[in-house]
Amino acid sequence: MSEGYKARIDCFNIGLGSSFEVHVYAPNGKEVGIYGADGFFNKHGTIGSDVKVPKSVSDTLNGIAVDELRKMRKLPPKGTPGSRQAVKEYTKKVKKSGQSGC
Repeated sequence: MSEGYKARIDCFNIGLGSSFEVHVYAPNGKEVGIYGADGFFNKHGTIGSDVKVPKSVSDTLNGIAVDELRKMRKLPPKGTPGSRQAVKEYTKKVKKSGQSGC
């Protein structure tokens, strides 16, 4: 990730499906938040909507989320009809929710 930030992806089964969370660490090594399919969320005492990261980090996290959602077949594969529009709609939804981190 850019600007000294680091991330660790955890994938796990939930019910009959699967999900993921990305633990995001500041340059000083402190966890700043956890990013999931809907952006940053509340966990470990951190309020998702309070997390602020540089735009470049937010963009990278969005890309990671898109890749994970494609693996889980929650977004269409890259290059297929409608995939670009689906990613645009997903990204817009996360940014509009205030959970994107910037």
